Amino acid sequence: MPEVSIIIPTYNRENSILKALNSALAQTYQNYEVIIVDDGSTDSTKELIYDYLSKNPNDKVHYIYKENERLPSISRNHGSFQAKGKYLAFLDSDDLWHPQKLELQMKVFKENSKTILCYTQGASQLNGEEILASGWFPKKSGSVFLPLCLRNFIITSSVVIKSNVFKELNGFPTSEKFIIGEDLDLWLRASKRGHCHFLNSNLVFYTINDQNISGDVLRRFKCLKEVLQKNLEHFHYSRITKSIVYLFLEFRKFLKIKDHPHLVQETIRMLKEENKTIRYSAYSTYYKLIWKTK
Repeated sequence: MPEVSIIIPTYNRENSILKALNSALAQTYQNYEVIIVDDGSTDSTKELIYDYLSKNPNDKVHYIYKENERLPSISRNHGSFQAKGKYLAFLDSDDLWHPQKLELQMKVFKENSKTILCYTQGASQLNGEEILASGWFPKKSGSVFLPLCLRNFIITSSVVIKSNVFKELNGFPTSEKFIIGEDLDLWLRASKRGHCHFLNSNLVFYTINDQNISGDVLRRFKCLKEVLQKNLEHFHYSRITKSIVYLFLEFRKFLKIKDHPHLVQETIRMLKEENKTIRYSAYSTYYKLIWKTK
């Protein structure tokens, strides 16, 4: 039986899927299986994988093609609930792993029995410069619930989690309203269960897209707020602490949209619609003062 099940969700990734697969197969730690879940790709992803496996037969690799459901969380759950391993490792089909990634993480689990989730540092290239995951934001081991409320610093492709914990938590959420924050939702729920361990090594090379800011940024922050409200609702933190979390989220949004007047106007319009509490009224005034917008 494999000890680790590597879950690779993919959709129309003909340019990167085989690179991701090869980085999984190149691991120095070899007690694993790979489950590729194809969410109904319409490009040549399916043909590439079939051709690859026909030329390189490997009992460790399992390929599942299913009807398109649009949500990566559904694909990850689909593969995870069929997995045989005691641990689940997630690898997005446009990311790559360092060859020693699993070896170093499994060493953590063997040496720390209380660890239920292990994540690592990661890096990417943007405009010729190396960028670390979540930039300056500190990452830590132990109880990470509150730090995660301020910023999601866990790269999905860096995570190894105990399979029984993942299944007890029912995996990633599959609701449309969490479509952008489904990973953060799982990390928050898992962090309530036990110890999370951080390996401060660049073991993941992840992909970021240098695209112009668009209205999607507002949707992203709306999803993040939904995730935070869900996870903070019945948690023991004080009202002041929770308010700080929400204010910090608004500040992050401000930094993203401050140079885009149309997004500022849309933000104020949304705040007016949500103006049911003093907090939202204060947010609206805050935005108006910052941008001098009517």
